[in-house]
Amino acid sequence: MAAAFPTKQGCVFYACLAMMLSLTSSDESDPDLMDPRKYTKIYSQCDPSIHQDKGLYYIQPSFDGPIIPAICSNGYTMIDLSLDAKLQAIPYYLSSHDYSRISPEYLITNLDDTATFRQWWLPADQSTKFTIAKNCDSCQQPIDPALQDNAVYYTDSLHFCYTAYSGSNACQDEVNEYSCNVCDVGTFADKLNDHSHEPSQHWSQCTALQTSADTPSWHEPQMRVNHHLIYRPIMSLKRDFCTCYNTPNKPVESHHVLLSDLPPVTINSDIVMPALQLMAMEGLYVDESVKFEDVYVCDPKKEVCETPEQQVEIQQECQTNVVYLTQNDFKEGSYRIRKCGQYVLMEDIVCDFNPPSLEEQADAAFSPNRIDGDELYWFPTRDQANHDDKYPGLYSYVGSFSLGFFTGITIEADNVVIDLNGYTLSMEKKFYLQQRFFSLIELSSKMFEPIQGPSSWGFENVFYASNVEIKGPGTLGISSHHGIHGNYAQNVYIHDLDIQHFDVAGIACNGCIDVRIQRVTIGPQNNQIPTLGRYTHARAFLPRLKHLNDKFGDEPIQFYNRPQTTVSALCQRMVKQMDMIYFNWVENREYDEDDEDWIAAKKIFMNPTGWMDGGSSYGLVINGRGAAVVGIGVRVQETSNIHISEVEIFGIYNQAIEKIKYQLQDTYTTRGILFDTIDWIATTDQIEDRSTSQYIGDVYTDVQFAAAKFVDSWYYRNSYYVGPENIDYVFKGNTEATNYPFLTILPERDDFWNDEITRSCGTDIQLHSSKGAIGMMVNGAQDSLFDNIYIHDVYNWADLGMEICGPYDQVHITFEDIDIQYGYTGTKAHGLVMDYTSGDYTNIKIENIESYHGEANGMTIYKESYVNLANIEVNNVNAGTRLSQQEVDALVLPNVVPRACAVDIKDATFVDYVEGEAVDNLQFDGINGFDVCDPFADPQEIAKRNRFMASLTVLFALLLVVILLVLTFAAFKLCQRICFKHGKEHERKREATMSKMGEKTPLLGQFKQSDSRIVISNRL
Repeated sequence: MAAAFPTKQGCVFYACLAMMLSLTSSDESDPDLMDPRKYTKIYSQCDPSIHQDKGLYYIQPSFDGPIIPAICSNGYTMIDLSLDAKLQAIPYYLSSHDYSRISPEYLITNLDDTATFRQWWLPADQSTKFTIAKNCDSCQQPIDPALQDNAVYYTDSLHFCYTAYSGSNACQDEVNEYSCNVCDVGTFADKLNDHSHEPSQHWSQCTALQTSADTPSWHEPQMRVNHHLIYRPIMSLKRDFCTCYNTPNKPVESHHVLLSDLPPVTINSDIVMPALQLMAMEGLYVDESVKFEDVYVCDPKKEVCETPEQQVEIQQECQTNVVYLTQNDFKEGSYRIRKCGQYVLMEDIVCDFNPPSLEEQADAAFSPNRIDGDELYWFPTRDQANHDDKYPGLYSYVGSFSLGFFTGITIEADNVVIDLNGYTLSMEKKFYLQQRFFSLIELSSKMFEPIQGPSSWGFENVFYASNVEIKGPGTLGISSHHGIHGNYAQNVYIHDLDIQHFDVAGIACNGCIDVRIQRVTIGPQNNQIPTLGRYTHARAFLPRLKHLNDKFGDEPIQFYNRPQTTVSALCQRMVKQMDMIYFNWVENREYDEDDEDWIAAKKIFMNPTGWMDGGSSYGLVINGRGAAVVGIGVRVQETSNIHISEVEIFGIYNQAIEKIKYQLQDTYTTRGILFDTIDWIATTDQIEDRSTSQYIGDVYTDVQFAAAKFVDSWYYRNSYYVGPENIDYVFKGNTEATNYPFLTILPERDDFWNDEITRSCGTDIQLHSSKGAIGMMVNGAQDSLFDNIYIHDVYNWADLGMEICGPYDQVHITFEDIDIQYGYTGTKAHGLVMDYTSGDYTNIKIENIESYHGEANGMTIYKESYVNLANIEVNNVNAGTRLSQQEVDALVLPNVVPRACAVDIKDATFVDYVEGEAVDNLQFDGINGFDVCDPFADPQEIAKRNRFMASLTVLFALLLVVILLVLTFAAFKLCQRICFKHGKEHERKREATMSKMGEKTPLLGQFKQSDSRIVISNRL
């Protein structure tokens, strides 16, 4: 069970407290119990003969359970989760619990719990009556008579599935038997139909659906990922709806409790009304024993915050709290900073968490990826993974560390200074290979926000840091993803650092505000990356592989046209091939080139070039809210006041290996457990004749299908989706008997230009949007200043985009904007990219930008940017350097003519200059491509000029027509006179003359470009 809060066992303290302090009513002979100054009587549920209607009381549903606050209304007990904002008591009475996938303001059943609401609420039995309270105001019977005394709230799949119902009217679509039920909180159509002006009660998404307490929670494995409309019980922390209950067949028990031991009613004042407002609600009676504690929330992005008085105390503590960090502090895992203060490195720190011992490594049978032991090497131990204050999530598949140790240092407190003090923070070589998701410093408690990324991170312990300084001198060395990474950080100052040998980006900050980066050198990126992205997936999958092997290892399995084997054999074969990669890279161990496992291991795991095979590489990324894995210009909100100066970025390399986002019926994306692509081309024998293609598989894809066959846990399966066509192809073959399923997976395209285009090429192995090699990318930053920046040596060696999907002009991977990403964009090289931004960009030098097969730009200013430029110098930008003129002439979409630009200013943007005009501020030299852009052209002026020239052309053409008509008429009259005078002979002479005149009429020539690429320069 992947519970996000205290489980029953976690509530033992409250149960024991209740048992020690609570006395049954038979003890009333004790005179002290009758003293209202010391004791109060609480009951097991609301009773209208005892409790005042619309009254707030304490109740204790079971003798061995905790006391909870509840509102008594119309003879029912209202389950109001908002009164237990810290979730310390009410979850004890639930069969399981987890947060909604999209919001911590709602609680649902555990995803693998198929309980009905009646089964979910443990105090209930078959006689229990239920009803609803919209806005948690009062318990009322529903309108539907079929739900009388049995109405509760469920939510639809929006709150627990990766995909949800995508229609506009579930009732009209007759999706299922519940789609016409009343929805009290949801998304509704504006009108019931075209002929009605009344608001519609029909919904497309519903958070609070009125339904029976015995409604099942559907749990077929594929339902979470293929747009089903399904339901499960829900409770709210924000008082927009509550469910009420009454169990008439149970006697109302009473207990005496010391007033001093009553738990306070906790209310999150950020999402519901504070205690004083609640007490002031019209008609609400609050029992005199009730005491309140508001949970103050200063920032909606933070989980908790302190009162002003506490903040003063903490600030004083921060100034005196100095922690000196040594290698010993990193012995057991990531160093989690959870208290303000200054943290100073006292030596070089090498991250190498939970490695095998030297004795284990010296063993001849040593397997670095073994799954048959008690623990997994380089991962959190089971003890660490099972404690929220350590490294939770690895074996529950939900939590901050569900993919292992993702960082060297987390900053989970405000007012933190990290002083590298002249030392280096880096990953150890073996750990770098084995932990492929890793940032040296993380400005939050999780690597992604809870609802994004390749795993489930949970809403527990969410924290985004503010008031952070990371300073040198010092170096951030080798890392498998980032040097510094953050989400929603505020007031961050990074300075005097060298950041180098990162695999993805030196610095990336998403949705960050008030960030200053100064005197920082970023680069070079690591260009000796040992493995492809699939090894990243295989290592992250290892905890699941162990579970699969332990629980289902003896199960037989057979793929089409292959011998039967066991699940364990599949798992061990994957381990063997991963071990080969490890030993080859770490120990330079050689294998027989004819070894089938070595051949297979190299194909799926080994990086042949050492360059990043993912779709994008960066030096520095400033992005809007959300991970920067989508298209350029998509996530541009909530980032501002970014100041970057005296920064050098260099040595950015990308050689993306293009993959396809496969879809079934243009709706359902097939994908792996970690949101990765299922690489059908790599696991198929051939695709030239797709009616005869057959699945040959690889170790990673084989175990994914084995896991899907035997494991039904939604937490385990995560994002996994395959359709019946995929299953038939893998297990039954691509034959007439199975209706040739591969033709659905990858349809034939006999006519390149006229067959239906597939718009899902252009991605990478992680289903990310391919953007190429980028020195610095700025998405959405408002009111920002970029000064004295030097970007150089940015290279993209990626191959041309595949033509297998047809001549597409736009991909549909992650909401790409065709105005920004036209055709295949994985071959592009950019020095600096900006979009939807405002501010000043001054004293910027960019040089040595190269793309082998695509576009190369020094500076690109995309849509809706309002920027001021000054002193921009761009040199040596080269596009399409490995293409000949003949090859360029033969290019068709999705590939475009390699274009080179010094400064590319796109439409729908505004550019001004701090002083002077463009010619005074833009210098460039050596801009080489098969097409070039005009860096001095204002897009708006060009459009105006084009429209003006078009108008002139039309007028000139009309004028020529008029003149020609006049001349023709005059010539006709003149010739008529001559012809009538001189007869037929003169007529023949006239025709001959006219014929000769016609031969002299100039023809429109056709411009033919020379075979050499265009080179422009404005340097004098």
